Amino acid sequence: MRSRWTTLGALGMAGAITGCGAASSGGAARVPQGELEQYFVGTQTFVLPDGTEVQRNTLVAHRTLQPDAHAILEEVIERDADGAVETHAIRLDVDATDRHFVLSAPGGMMSGEGELTGDAWQWTAWHAETRLPDGMRVVTDDALTDTELRGESRVLGADGNTEVIIRHVLTRVARERWEQERAAMQEGARSGDDAAAASEPPQ
Repeated sequence: MRSRWTTLGALGMAGAITGCGAASSGGAARVPQGELEQYFVGTQTFVLPDGTEVQRNTLVAHRTLQPDAHAILEEVIERDADGAVETHAIRLDVDATDRHFVLSAPGGMMSGEGELTGDAWQWTAWHAETRLPDGMRVVTDDALTDTELRGESRVLGADGNTEVIIRHVLTRVARERWEQERAAMQEGARSGDDAAAASEPPQ
């Protein structure tokens, strides 16, 4: 079950950090020059339609904005309650003119598209629909402020019914904080692997 929730968690995050920055303070929108790096830490909560919480993950996310290439690259690292860690890479190809993006991941793990709200590269909200190869869909709505991103994703089965709701809350942080959280998460994963190996009987 852990791998199932982790995969769905990656889908819930797909496009969740698409927005480029805070709302424009007025006047003409300014498009960033060159690449722009952004960093986030936060949590994901998985809730069944009846309100039962079934899992809570911690996560760190790194995004590289590439206006000249019309692309956004995302790396999301998740750790579940058992200490298992997985990393997911996501690419978004952005058409800033019509506020549309197409989403993809290595190996065809997911694909999708979405619509953005706000000025180009200063979007403040977005809607995304992502698909898994088995026909499941994830419908996500997010909103971004100066300091925080909040969103909700509904995971729909092939029959169209909601299987789980994923709520995520991310705080924008400095690179140093992101590096600390990322290192701690990966160190915890290594410690868990060592403990698991030690518990295995000798061959």
